[in-house]
Amino acid sequence: MLQWQTIELSEAALYIEPAEYGRPPMTDPAAAGALLGITRDFKGNENAQIWVGWTHGFIRLGFGSSAVEPDMLELDEWETVEEGVIELGASPMLTRTTLSPIRPPELDQLLPLPSGLHRIRVSARGRDRDRNDVAIAIQLWPTTERIPLTRIKHDDAFGVDEYERRLSNRGRHPDPDFALTTTPAVPELPTIRPPASATAATSVAEQWARLHDTIVAGSSPDAWVHLVHPAARPQAADDAEQRTGVEWPAELREWFSLHDGGGSADLLPGMTLLGLDQVVDVHAMQCEIWADLAAEDPEFGNGRTSNDNAQAPASSEVGQFIPHFIPIAERDGTMLICDTRPGPLQGCITEFGKDTADGYPPTWASLSAMLADLTNSIATGVPFNAQYQPTLDHTGLHWTFSAAPPHP
Repeated sequence: MLQWQTIELSEAALYIEPAEYGRPPMTDPAAAGALLGITRDFKGNENAQIWVGWTHGFIRLGFGSSAVEPDMLELDEWETVEEGVIELGASPMLTRTTLSPIRPPELDQLLPLPSGLHRIRVSARGRDRDRNDVAIAIQLWPTTERIPLTRIKHDDAFGVDEYERRLSNRGRHPDPDFALTTTPAVPELPTIRPPASATAATSVAEQWARLHDTIVAGSSPDAWVHLVHPAARPQAADDAEQRTGVEWPAELREWFSLHDGGGSADLLPGMTLLGLDQVVDVHAMQCEIWADLAAEDPEFGNGRTSNDNAQAPASSEVGQFIPHFIPIAERDGTMLICDTRPGPLQGCITEFGKDTADGYPPTWASLSAMLADLTNSIATGVPFNAQYQPTLDHTGLHWTFSAAPPHP
């Protein structure tokens, strides 16, 4: 018996993996199944990934586990069906979205799943581009033998290779239950999204000095030297601003008057501070990548023009990289960007991912708010951004990843 519900996904993929798994989910490098892929991570955990289509948003999900092989769902009602085997560990399993350390809370009732080898059958429909009727059915049952990934049916036009090449089509499908009773709506006006942190903006210079003093007092002056490079000459910052083609807010200019990138240790956990030359290079590369995506796909960007995105207020979602996003830190395809667009939250700091884009609201209202939270974390031991535990001792500043809360 399948349990059906409507869930909202931040990305167009689901993962089944151990509940305590703290790293970003792995993907099947061979894309063995255009619907289902199974990989094993460096700890031996086995993970199943399910590509639900081109776009994020609401989908219908049916989930069921049984002691014996369930009946095959009516094939005429499904466009693609694939099967494989996954080994579930002793810890409960869960489903989560791509590159996010959280799972949709609606899935809590589906836990726990029994350990051991399980056959997994995934059926899908509505995964083609511009479809708002995506449905995924997942069936699990115990087995004693492994089988290779098996494609039972494949009648849709979704392909993993093209999806990965384009990063993601950032269109969004609406709640299907709502869509059934309403007429198509005009495109929504950009919405200002409040930052996740309630810390208010103050002064970058004051917070930077406070951060410096906290680290030096808890370790040594050498620790600070390993965390940041000295600031470049003022003209270098002016040149970098000019090369990005957008006007920087005052806090961003002040930020680069204090340093020119990160050192050998991480000041921001999981991120490398960018120097001015790196800012320009990363900015140019991202502008080029996302411009190519828009040129390839006329429906890219939900019909908004570049001028629409530039005039939208800071913190509003655009679903792609735009010139007004200035990267300040980066690692493994995820960036922190300063949103230079106009509005009350001009200069807010947002996480930008190659798959998630700016799908999550900003984390901080400003650079000074980010620095205040960073210093408070190091001084008190409270996890930074509720995810990273600081340790400051004679060897310097170190970060340990801890469980992350859901994005708002």
